[in-house]
Order: sequence, then structure tokens, then C-alpha cells
Amino acid sequence: MNTLITNIGQLVTPRGRGALAGRGMSAIEVEERVEILISGPRIASIGRGHLRDGIDAIIDADGGVVLPGLVDPHTHALFPPGVRDDGPFVETIVEKRLRRGVDRALKTGTTTIEVKCSRGGEPEEEVSLLRRIERLKRSVPIRLVTTFLGALGRCGRCPREERVSSLIREVITAIRGLRLAEFCDVACGEGAYTEGETRTILRAARGAGLRAKIHAGEGERAVGSLGAELEVTTVDHLSSPTDRDIEGMRRTGVVPVLLPGAAFFRDRPYPDARRLIDSGLPIALGSDCGLAGYGVGSMWSVISIARLRLGMSLEEGISAVTLNGAAAVDLAGEIGSIEPGKLADLVILDIDDYREIGDLIGVSPVKKVLLEGSEAELG
Repeated sequence: MNTLITNIGQLVTPRGRGALAGRGMSAIEVEERVEILISGPRIASIGRGHLRDGIDAIIDADGGVVLPGLVDPHTHALFPPGVRDDGPFVETIVEKRLRRGVDRALKTGTTTIEVKCSRGGEPEEEVSLLRRIERLKRSVPIRLVTTFLGALGRCGRCPREERVSSLIREVITAIRGLRLAEFCDVACGEGAYTEGETRTILRAARGAGLRAKIHAGEGERAVGSLGAELEVTTVDHLSSPTDRDIEGMRRTGVVPVLLPGAAFFRDRPYPDARRLIDSGLPIALGSDCGLAGYGVGSMWSVISIARLRLGMSLEEGISAVTLNGAAAVDLAGEIGSIEPGKLADLVILDIDDYREIGDLIGVSPVKKVLLEGSEAELG
């Protein structure tokens, strides 16, 4: 199917197939009065005066702004407070709430979400939650990337050394056999796993075909350097990296994922994004929201908080939730920018100028969303 998006007021996008770092994060391209031709799921061309012959559908952007679909590289599939996994009734409640969270994200222009899954309990509970996310992936239009977060510091009913062994022997082995996740994330720091335990878990995960991430815990020390040593894709929740951390991450291409909404809700210091960007690092922004119903539910709010509290420019914020967000889930070659050959994940906004995005807290400008070239039903 060939689809043509016409009457675009501004096409706003970063460019490339990898994360933009340092000053490159400001390199947003703005084209006015152009059209986008989509063939099947991918962008075929961008320009003016496309012939209408062979076009199956025309979408009128009505002079609005078109951006790449937003990427949220840090959410959690948490059970609602007080809910235990003890039967089909609870299973239905949890899956409905997760589905509502995904629907909310789609309506605000997020087309790809990384979902961190952890019960912090027994191995069978971890696998059960991962199975639910796998079922959800098959039944929603949005793209879900599953991460097993096997380290929140609660070691179930077994001693912590047994917990590490159990994660590797039972959970990671099951993930490999059932293909239940793309990434393994380990919380490293006070109240979570030590550096040595983190190495052990992530090396085992790598051996099982999973890509690696690190979740910086309270009192984290040298987590950035550990991430560089293990060549992880991202270090999330990074708050106070050393110069050695920064140099190591820059050298190995680690993407720090910053969560301004987490600092906002928990009344904690905001991460020093300016220092990281000025040091030449690529930054991605995540919501840290729980899909079952808490936190910052809109990436537009995340951009605004980053601009107001992290010292980031609007252009840097846009890069951080599009191309760099895609890089944080290893998908920058497929999504995150509007370029021929990439998947046509697009959002059409009901605004005249992209600079209006910087002031959107609690408001969504989204008019239409396309996922792989098909217009999504927003309800």
C-alpha cells in the first residue's frame, strides 16, 4: 500500500542510524511544505510534487508539524499496589491495566516503549510476568521492547547468593528458551546488586543472547564505568557520574537514559544533563512511568521538564525522545527519524510550529499517529 502525507507545515527530525552525541543532539532538521511517500511499512521518499498515480491513501497533515514517533526507553510493568499474582482474576486486572497504559502512550504519540519486567520475587513469578508482556505485544499496535529487570533488591525467600544463581539458572534460561525478552537490566547499587553480582548476571544474560543494561541504584558508584566495561546499551537512572564514568561511556557508546519525571515526582535532584551532553555523550529521555498507572504518562511532559530543569534545549529534547530513544533500545537503524528506508512511525501534531512543544506539560498536541505506515486508531 502506498500512502502520501500532504500539507505538512513542518517536518522536524534528527537524522542518522545511531545516537546523536554532544552538540550533535541539537542537529534537528526542519523542512517546510513537504510530503512524505510511504510504501508499505517504510518511508519511500520525502519531497514536493509527488505524483498521485498509484497512491492508495492520502493523509492531510492540515499544516501541522510531523515528527518521528516518540520512543520511551524506560517504563515499568509493575503490579498495582497491594495486588498479588494469585489467580486468573488478578491476571485479567493486571493485563487490562497494562493495556490501558499502552493505549495512553499511543494517544500521546509514543510508538515504541521499552517495558522493564520484574516482580522481585520467585523465578516463576518473573517468568509469569514476562509471559504476560509477550501476550500483550502480540495484541497491541504499539511496538514493545521487553527488558527483564532481574534486580530490584528484593531477593524473594532465598539468600542473595542463591538469588543470583536462581536468576541465571531458572529465569534467564527460561527467557532464552521462550524468547521472552530482548534485554536484561540489572540494578546495581545500594539495596540492589553489587558490581560483582552485576557482572555475573549480565555476562550470563549475554551468553543467553540478551543485550545488557544497567539500572543505577541508590548510592551508585562507578556504575558508568561498569557499564562501559560490560559494553551495555544503556545506563539508566544515572545521577552523579565521575569523570571516569563519562569518559568510559563516551568511548564505548553507552547511552545514559535520564528520567526527569522520576526526580520531579520524588522531589530529588535532577540529573546534570548539561554536563553529560557537553562531555560528548548521547542522552535519551524516558518517562519511568508504570504502565499499570503511575508517573509521567506523556513524553511531551518529559521534554518540557528536561528543558526547564535539566538545562536541555528543545532540539536536544526532541533528539532524546526520538533517535536517541531508539538507540537506547537498539532500533536506531529502523526508527527514530524520518528518512527513506526507515519504518514509517510518525506523529502529526495539531500545532503550527515545533517550538510550541517546549511548553507542553499535561497537554498532548497529537492529532494522528502512524505505525509502520498505518494510521492508528486513537479512540
